[in-house]
Amino acid sequence: MERRDGWQLLTLVGRIFGVELVLVDAEKGTYRQLSRACHFCRLVRGRREGYLLCELARRSAVRTVQEAEGPVADRCHAGLGYLGVPVGTGGVLLAGGLTVPWWEGPDPVKVARITGADQAVVLRHLAHLPVHTPALVRRLQSLMCGAARTITLQQDLAAQNLRLLGAVREAALLAVRGLVRALEAKDPYTFWRASSAWPTPTTP
Repeated sequence: MERRDGWQLLTLVGRIFGVELVLVDAEKGTYRQLSRACHFCRLVRGRREGYLLCELARRSAVRTVQEAEGPVADRCHAGLGYLGVPVGTGGVLLAGGLTVPWWEGPDPVKVARITGADQAVVLRHLAHLPVHTPALVRRLQSLMCGAARTITLQQDLAAQNLRLLGAVREAALLAVRGLVRALEAKDPYTFWRASSAWPTPTTP
């Protein structure tokens, strides 16, 4: 499976489960948005305070997953759940926007203060959130772990290919140098006379 197909598959998973999937590269400080955030999360991020709180919560989630070195389920600052799994070296795959029945949901008063929206608007957004049953959460975590293993394997193969290419280049240079030394040792006069006749590269 090509990497592009893998991204498309994860985007589809995010849409089916109604969650926001994000692949974070903690070492570079960048992330790739794989599926769109739910309308409730977009409401929270609509103002500067909510956006900054979400960014801080994301960074905290990444650190938690890295420290655990395995799958993590927890809550964000707004009260929704998230799943996180480690990917390769320094990477984390996050699924946010989970509403699970065994956790108390977001506090409408707090969200209204952060967003500046009326509580009625907040409650309306909360009412339209999908409920993720334990079976759905387990299935989502299983898919995320499988995707994380695939991405890690692709990264490892890419790194191995780079190392192999470097080794091939080094071997080729050593072979050329050895050939030059052999020709020079066999007939230095003829070799250098021929090499001096090689055309000089010209710049266009």
